Amino acid sequence: PTIQSSVVLTPKEPKSRQASLDEQKPDKKSTARNRRMFGLLLGTLQKFKDEAKESKDKEDQRKQIENKLEEKANEEKEEIVKEKRQLFEERRQTQVKLRKIEQKIEIVET
Repeated sequence: PTIQSSVVLTPKEPKSRQASLDEQKPDKKSTARNRRMFGLLLGTLQKFKDEAKESKDKEDQRKQIENKLEEKANEEKEEIVKEKRQLFEERRQTQVKLRKIEQKIEIVET
């Protein structure tokens, strides 16, 4: 005994497995439609795959550019620090020279 559905009419006798398979056998028209649909599905998947690869390539390229810019900025910072040290050293050397000259002048004056 089966309960009657208010949505779908249920058959009194269940179909045999073979009968269900026979009903599902596709004809040429549905086979062609299925092939077209499968081809479209594969095309869509390939398109998404290509887009993903392209976006990954762009992301990698962007990362490379960012790395180059970061390296360049680091090099510039190092160069600035180096120049600053060099200028400080030159200034120190000139101060030492001035002190020596001042000492010589004091020695000559006395």
